[in-house]
Amino acid sequence: MVAEYAIDAAIADGRRAFYTAPVKALSNQKYHDLVARLGPQRVGLLTGDNSINGDADVVVMTTEVLRNMI
Repeated sequence: MVAEYAIDAAIADGRRAFYTAPVKALSNQKYHDLVARLGPQRVGLLTGDNSINGDADVVVMTTEVLRNMI
């Protein structure tokens, strides 16, 4: 609930948002939830196996991917 509010606030301010989950299964589930709510052009997914629309407004990823980006 808090994460979705933060995502909405970031989008409203013209910023990007990153949602992290500890495992790929949870990342995939959240990606599909957000795509249903925001549309496929606004949501991306980055896991060890998938790279979909990484430049999207909202990017869902595993914590491992985020750690490697930092």
